[in-house]
Amino acid sequence: MSTGEAFSAARAVLDKAVSDDLTPGAAAIVARGADVLAEIYTGTLGLEGDADMPVGPHTIYDLSSLTKPLATAASIMTLVAEGVIDLDAQVIDFFRSFSQTGPGHDKARVTVRHLLGHSSGLPAWLPFHEAVAEIQKVREATGAVAPPLFGTEQGKRAVYRLADAAQLQAQPGTRALYSDVGYIVLGRIVELVTKHPLHEYARTRIFQPLRLRETSFVPLVPSRDPDAAASLTVSKHVDGVIDPDVTAPCGHSIGRGTPVRGFVHDDNAYAMGGVAGHAGLFATVRDVHGLTAEFVGAEKDNGRVLRGEVVRACFDTSNRPPGATWLLGWDTPSVAGSTAGTKISASAVGHLGFTGTSVWIDRERGVHVVLLTNRVHRDTAREKFNELRVQFHDAVFAEV
Repeated sequence: MSTGEAFSAARAVLDKAVSDDLTPGAAAIVARGADVLAEIYTGTLGLEGDADMPVGPHTIYDLSSLTKPLATAASIMTLVAEGVIDLDAQVIDFFRSFSQTGPGHDKARVTVRHLLGHSSGLPAWLPFHEAVAEIQKVREATGAVAPPLFGTEQGKRAVYRLADAAQLQAQPGTRALYSDVGYIVLGRIVELVTKHPLHEYARTRIFQPLRLRETSFVPLVPSRDPDAAASLTVSKHVDGVIDPDVTAPCGHSIGRGTPVRGFVHDDNAYAMGGVAGHAGLFATVRDVHGLTAEFVGAEKDNGRVLRGEVVRACFDTSNRPPGATWLLGWDTPSVAGSTAGTKISASAVGHLGFTGTSVWIDRERGVHVVLLTNRVHRDTAREKFNELRVQFHDAVFAEV
């Protein structure tokens, strides 16, 4: 299903992706600022019991790494605008334990700007979920009386300690290395300075003022059912924004031994209780459009929750390491092989999510594109899906 007759080539690309089993379904919006030019819905949610449930405006997707710009970076931006955080503040100004690692690179020099722009030197990814699970097993084996770790607030604190101990792969500011670990640290900074969990701060400071009623993290809580097969369950949400029945499933977790639906796909975020700076946000395509339109408007001083000078600073290309594509919270198209396609403007900004999501803002044309899928629900080669991304964006921008 789609609205209007425009962008038929883009619709055809997504229809073919569904028929080729690259994803069970897809939702997309093409917009100019707040004005929607086209909405595209195709396929189904994809779970066996819901094979006939079509994707629509209220289908909720796990946004995966879109959490970084749309929740974590946005939260940092509000705090910068209010003078609570300085972009060039060092992380050790917030917690001294961050620099207490072995010899080598100077971790004490890492700043908020470095974390936002993926130039901190922190590793791309570390299996924190495995470490948390192992700590829990050791505790259980020794008979120690302790609260559960995996998927709880205690698990999040354990991950924070592990992030403190992470060794840098490069000196801060010298090269770009996309880092989930860096955004886990940013989420911790938000929680420390606001004295609120990341999901609560983002909800009250960003999502609610923008009237985004289908956007939320999905915190986990211990199950109250002693006979439940799992020890965790999805918590209740303000306004009931996350309904598992309309949430696109994300396959099966081998590590957790359960189907992934209605709670975060990312294992590290799950170990942290479902809320993390790098992943955990869920939303519909219309709400992602609303968040994206806020960035677009704010850059021109028309934002409702974001300040223009802060967004412009985040889109500034002058302070990144040589050869880097990353800005503060956002990416830019690669010179060659960008999943944003071959027709997007060089000044564009965007971001991808592992589950099959993306946002691209063509700042020259004044048009942005949101694409949400649950491609991880199929055993799909990532290379084939990236080819789909290119074809889709080329079809969109050819028509724009």
